[in-house]
Amino acid sequence: MKTKTTRISKTLLFIFLGIACMFNLSCSPEDGRDGRDGINGTNGIDGTNGQNGEQGEPGEDGNANVEVSDWIPIQFDHVDPTLEYGRMYIEIPDTWEFTENGGVALMFLKQQFPNEDDFGIISLPYNTGDLYLYYVFGDQTNTYGFEGFTFYATWIGVDVTQLETGPFSLRYVLIHGAEGRSAKDFTKLSYEEIKEQFSLK
Repeated sequence: MKTKTTRISKTLLFIFLGIACMFNLSCSPEDGRDGRDGINGTNGIDGTNGQNGEQGEPGEDGNANVEVSDWIPIQFDHVDPTLEYGRMYIEIPDTWEFTENGGVALMFLKQQFPNEDDFGIISLPYNTGDLYLYYVFGDQTNTYGFEGFTFYATWIGVDVTQLETGPFSLRYVLIHGAEGRSAKDFTKLSYEEIKEQFSLK
């Protein structure tokens, strides 16, 4: 049988616990400290910026692998007795290596008219029926004893040496490694197209 004293003690205990809970709920949390996140680690220190690399050298021009001669006056090394045929040599060494590496050799003829700003340029070979201008490029050591261009001129019924005394000149263009650079057949391009293709002056 429970005594009156025991009931009073339990009652006082419940009252004390209730007061304690009320006190905790009424306390302000403004002085409390935020707990540390036990999952996320602290942020690492930012690394230093790397040094800027040196600037590279400028690239080659688009026409770096193209050789262009000056305008060369025509001076035949051989003229046929009929004077209707002439042959001129332009020596260029190492033509075998040039052609083996896919090089293309072109030749052009310029006619300068009395007005210095007025001229015409044609690609060789050139054939009108009476006048035939063409060239051969390569190792001609066994035939003529040199390497390079041989320019030929045939002018039926006309003295071919007029090309020497007249306002005519030749220019050659050597395109190194042309086969690997473009699928174009450069031999079919005009002088103006070649100039535009390789930004020639």
